[in-house]
Amino acid sequence: MVIAFLKKVIELFVSERNALKGAGLDVDLMLTTMRSLLEQAASMEQHQETMKRQSKQATESWLVVKRNAYVTTSGYLDMAIAAVKKDSSTAANFRRIRSRMHRPTAEEGEKPIVVPVKP
Repeated sequence: MVIAFLKKVIELFVSERNALKGAGLDVDLMLTTMRSLLEQAASMEQHQETMKRQSKQATESWLVVKRNAYVTTSGYLDMAIAAVKKDSSTAANFRRIRSRMHRPTAEEGEKPIVVPVKP
């Protein structure tokens, strides 16, 4: 929107150069300044769009890696639980890891849920 605004004003100043000069304005200085600002704005807009694309790609890559890491490790945990007999105390220790991952502790930045007890 700003870039379109700059372009329109520059066009207007070019087409009305004589009237603006007659009114005592330094049209050449103003045009030079606005063209410089237009160039800066266009360059930064292009840079921002590039950064947004890169950020989106990084997020998509992270989601793929994160999912693969979780699914693989979860599968290994399931295999370990089965290997030590699912109903053993060792298996119970392994299952606690998964349970704790789904319920963050207060140490991990989550506040504990306090449920009032009715007498």
